[in-house]
Amino acid sequence: RVAAHRTQGRRQLTLRLHGTGRRTVRVGYVVAMPLWKASYRLSLAADPQAATARLQGWAILENFSGRGWYGIELTLLSGNPVTFRQALYESYYVPRPVVPVESGSHVLPPKDTGAVVPGGFAMDEQGVRQKAALQRRDAENMAKAMSAPAPAAPAPPPGLASVAAAAAEEEATQIAFTAPGTVDVEAGQSLVLPLLDRELPARRIDLYQPATDLRHPLAAIELKNDSGGGLPAGVLTLYQQTTKDGARYLGDARLAALPAGDKRLLSYAVDTKVTIDRTAKEAQPIIRAKIADGVLHIGRALRWTTEYRVKSNAPAAPSLIIEQPRRAGAELVQPDPKTIELAAGAYRIPLPLPAAGQTSLAVVEQQPVEETIRLLDIKDDRLGALVSSSEIEPRLRQALETLADRRKEVGHQHAALDRLKQQRAQLVNDETRLRNNIAVLGGDPALKKRMLDKFAETETAIEAASAAEAKATETLAAAERDLAAYVAGLQI
Repeated sequence: RVAAHRTQGRRQLTLRLHGTGRRTVRVGYVVAMPLWKASYRLSLAADPQAATARLQGWAILENFSGRGWYGIELTLLSGNPVTFRQALYESYYVPRPVVPVESGSHVLPPKDTGAVVPGGFAMDEQGVRQKAALQRRDAENMAKAMSAPAPAAPAPPPGLASVAAAAAEEEATQIAFTAPGTVDVEAGQSLVLPLLDRELPARRIDLYQPATDLRHPLAAIELKNDSGGGLPAGVLTLYQQTTKDGARYLGDARLAALPAGDKRLLSYAVDTKVTIDRTAKEAQPIIRAKIADGVLHIGRALRWTTEYRVKSNAPAAPSLIIEQPRRAGAELVQPDPKTIELAAGAYRIPLPLPAAGQTSLAVVEQQPVEETIRLLDIKDDRLGALVSSSEIEPRLRQALETLADRRKEVGHQHAALDRLKQQRAQLVNDETRLRNNIAVLGGDPALKKRMLDKFAETETAIEAASAAEAKATETLAAAERDLAAYVAGLQI
């Protein structure tokens, strides 16, 4: 029972080969193994101005297959292929819904109203024959494909050169490192395989990343890969040569996958001898404005300015590279975009550092914003702000000042008309009150006469107020027409 339980997860695969003639059949399969790791050592020369550094790389892998490897050919692949697992030997069933038992309910089928084939035409006898011919042709093609001989097995890789480091071959999506000769690895043990050992172009720099440290940049190495092949990602340890046989540890860095001809910035320590102060401000200046068809068109620029003030206490400071985060939709105005590099979500701006001195850098990003305002609908406070702005050209500002004066005059006439309307309404209320009082008076002739005289005066005042209101209405309408004509005639 124990043996049967252990063998439940085992499957026996039988291969049957059909064909004639003697030939070599290769069977390959994929087995999950621990990832192999890349480890590098970068040795810097004692001279800080040296243009190269020595890079050595190793691959570390473990044999956890349960069996020893003896005399095997080993190839390591560096890439990011699509991989997954699927249990092909497990049995699966499609879940089916439960249908209730029918209990003899009445069924009434609908009437048939005819049918059409896709395309909207009924298939005649000729169409039926054509469809049958197409089906026969598809069946013949399928039979030919099934009976075709299998493609030949790929040719074995060419012979490997006898070198100490692994032979690298870069393909479209991965890099293959093939060990020289064969290797032996006992089960459960690890193997360290040399990958490369050569001098590469390198220079010392400082890299400022605000998200990492706001006050100090990171000491880094700009490493260029001119080895002719890509380098896999891995950890990197930096040393500096002190004497002929000695070296001093500097720090660790992470190396991302480095294709041939590309370069990477490897940060390994904080450079406290360089201090950076960073400030930012935002402005919305008017860069252009015009009036056409009664509409004011304003072109603004959302402008963000970041000021960097750098102080260096090192006697021979390296070059500084500032990573300025990029804003979506904005473009770089200062410094010249041709002098920078684009990283993931950031600009890389070089800035030479003085020896034991200070320097500064201004980074300006800008995003255009268009604004349209109908002059007849503009608010007085907004118009006043535009008139007082020094960013608008004098001719346009003079036109807006004239517009403000005309609008002010129209406003005064509106206020005068409102006062006349209020006066007339008050007189009408007084007249109504007098009429009510006259209706309830008794037989006192003197009181009644006085009320009638006052009623007549009020009636006269109402007529005068109505005339003044009509005249003010006409004057206001004329002023509004003049204002509209003035606005429509502006073309600046």
